[in-house]
Order: sequence, then C-alpha cells, then structure tokens
Amino acid sequence: MANLPEDVIFRKILTGVPAKQLARFRCVCKSWNTRLSESSFITLHLVNSMTSIRKNGEIFMVFKNGFSFNDRKPFSLHHSRSPDLELQNFIKLPVNNLPFEHEHSSIIGSINGLICFSYGSSPDPLIHIWNPSLSASMTLPPYNISSNGYIGVCLFIRFGFDSKTDDYKVFKFTRVVKPSINGISLQGSARFLEWFQVEVYSLKKGIWELIPERVPPHVNWIEENEPFWVNGQDGYNGHLHWLCYVADGLKAKSILAFDLGDETFSEISPPQSVVGYNMDQRVSLTVLD
Repeated sequence: MANLPEDVIFRKILTGVPAKQLARFRCVCKSWNTRLSESSFITLHLVNSMTSIRKNGEIFMVFKNGFSFNDRKPFSLHHSRSPDLELQNFIKLPVNNLPFEHEHSSIIGSINGLICFSYGSSPDPLIHIWNPSLSASMTLPPYNISSNGYIGVCLFIRFGFDSKTDDYKVFKFTRVVKPSINGISLQGSARFLEWFQVEVYSLKKGIWELIPERVPPHVNWIEENEPFWVNGQDGYNGHLHWLCYVADGLKAKSILAFDLGDETFSEISPPQSVVGYNMDQRVSLTVLD
C-alpha cells in the first residue's frame, strides 16, 4: 500500500468502497479525511455507486403515510430484483438524539441516497436530512420567516440537488393570509392579503436565505397532492416542478418550475389536453424518458 500512488488509492480503489466503510476510513489520518471529504471524490464515488446500482439492482424504501420512527416498522426495504421479499436489518434508524417521541413524519424528497423529511405538525415542522448509508442525520435550523400569527397557511417544501454549485438545497415557500395590514385588522373581511415568501437552505452554507424571487402573481393555486422533483444529475439542471392554476376560475393550468442554480421561477405550458381540466380531475407530473 505504501508504494501505491494516491491517485490509484482514491480514484480506483476507494471510489468503489461502500459509504459505511468510507466513514471509517476518514479516521485513518487528517489527509485521508480531507481527500474523502472533497466534492470531486464524493461525485466520483456517487457515479461509481450509480453504475453498481444499475448493474446489481436498486433498493427501495417504502414508508408508511405519516410514519413515526417510534413505530416498530416505519418503513420496509425491498430489492428491485425481488420486490416481494423484504430485507431485514439492512438500514439503521436515525440516531436517538432527534425528537421523534410522538409526532409523525412526512417524506419531502430523496436525492442521491439522502432523504429529506419533515417532523411535527404545521405550520412550521422541523426539517431533517438523513443519510441511511451512514446512519447519520441532521436537523435544519428554523426558517427565517415563521408562519405563526398567520391564518390559511399553505407550506410548500422541496429537496433537490443543484449540479451547478454541487450543493443540496431545501426549497420552502409559504402561502399565507395576513390577519392585518399596518395594524388594521382584516378579520371578518372578504379580502385578505395573500403572498408567497421564498427561502432556500444550502447544505454547503448551512443557512436559510431569503431570495427576492417570488411566485408569479397570476398563479392562484399550486397542486401539491403528489410532490415531484427532478434530480439535477439526470440532465434536468436541478429544476423543481409544480402543477399550478392561473387566471380566474382555477381551470387554466401551467407548470411552474424553479431553477435551484439560478434561484428563479419559470413556466412551462402543459399539453392542451389538460388545460381545461377542473380541480376535481386528478392530473400528475412525471418524467418520460
């Protein structure tokens, strides 16, 4: 080993080692910890892992709706080649120092083996990111803007990967109704002030940031029945997507997209066949090829 070039060790050998073993190898010395933490090594290890997954099959985690980590079995594991069989004792639950006593959790999204989920009830649930391969998890700090004090809160949270900056981001915006303007109460009034505030959490920076970008004002409603995200490494440049309703009558539809790299909104015209659908007719987004 002493005669092997570092390039061979890190690019040819360690990129094929499972993540759990890499976590142990970081304790070998400071230089190994530094090299194994570099984004270039992590990206190469991820690419090799994806190649292995395509060759050997995937593992699916199936969560209960509104699951709790206090449940005896909050999720089940299945291999893509034998989906009827359940894998046992394959993944450890998050560490016990997270407050999972009684509240239920909801999955926000999963990218490159990282799982983002919310814990607790609305309007301001805690957000966690969990790496099952390393049995490690982290709790995100509170948002800059709390929804407490507002009524009619609709909270939209997504998890994605920004390939432009090699960063994982949590996107959050809120649709609320203010109970007053400049101290004047609007209770009992038919006209309430509705607004959207956008915040983005960067895993690299470790902070929430308010961004000036706002949801287009002509968007009346956003469909969130089936959360849908697109991984930036799949060639879609890290865009998040929602089906939304614009104009009056809540009939005309549009596809709202958010670029995690540029942190800007754009719109995509949907197929003409779904534009006239009403809200009680279910329409979902997915990726075709």
